[in-house]
Amino acid sequence: MKTTKILLMAGIFAVLASCGKSEEEKKAEAEKLKLEATQDSIKKVEMQQLELMQQDSIASATIKGYDFELLSGEELSKYHKTTLSYENLYQSIALLKESAEREMWTEDKLNHMIDIYKTSAKGGLISINVDRVTIQSANTEWFTVIVKDSNDKEIYREKMKSKTADYSSKDDYWHNFGTVVIPERIQAPFFVYFVDQLNAKGPLKYKVTAVK
Repeated sequence: MKTTKILLMAGIFAVLASCGKSEEEKKAEAEKLKLEATQDSIKKVEMQQLELMQQDSIASATIKGYDFELLSGEELSKYHKTTLSYENLYQSIALLKESAEREMWTEDKLNHMIDIYKTSAKGGLISINVDRVTIQSANTEWFTVIVKDSNDKEIYREKMKSKTADYSSKDDYWHNFGTVVIPERIQAPFFVYFVDQLNAKGPLKYKVTAVK
């Protein structure tokens, strides 16, 4: 009975204390709780992303490369050639480390670049190489790359910026290249669409699979 009275009195004091708070104090307390909840949510998302990255890193160790299979579409002519290749995030970082060693980067620069890759290139990089018969048709401003997952759901698209091609007197072609950085995580198999606005035959659709 005595314990019940003590608990009852404690409850009454708590209610009175709450009633005694000003509106500003109540608002500040609510904002604090809201901020704590937001921080908890961010931490959970960060932990989930870290776990996924660890899983991808383990899986990447068994992958030798990626194969591009042309499923549909064709070049405008036999004189046009388009070649695509792909590196996942961890392959890209490995190449980055090779460049750092070769060019003797500082540790700070290397770590900074790795952080950029982990933030901006979670889905890896697609490299594009094209050969065309004219300097105009080889300009990358005509190209768009679209990435879709295994269910053909769009993950990312990028219209490439203008870049002037280089002429090869040996092959009598205009050559150009570019890189598309995929910001969203993606796993093979997936699809890549290469759109050339000057190709009236439509886009090239590739299926990308891991080679182990």
